[in-house]
Amino acid sequence: NQPPTVNIGGPYNATLGQPVSLNGTATDPDVGQTLTFAWDLDYDGVTFTTDASGASPQATFSSVGTRTIALRVSDSGNPALSTIATTTVSVSSQVIA
Repeated sequence: NQPPTVNIGGPYNATLGQPVSLNGTATDPDVGQTLTFAWDLDYDGVTFTTDASGASPQATFSSVGTRTIALRVSDSGNPALSTIATTTVSVSSQVIA
């Protein structure tokens, strides 16, 4: 059983207080495995805290700045087999055209 390959998308741009759509994808070389998607919207590089789930959740940010987010995709055939990918979200107080 092999770990999944993850594409987190991004980097993302968001407007303060407005939802932004995240879009993660993954593939698993093992046929028939169910993948689960968990997002950490303020990843510190060590501790993964699930803030959203699913491949394409919406997230709303309450402070301006650039933050690292992470997507962890786990394999149902062996939950210990997971892959984490990271990207950034730049949150602005103004609408980005």
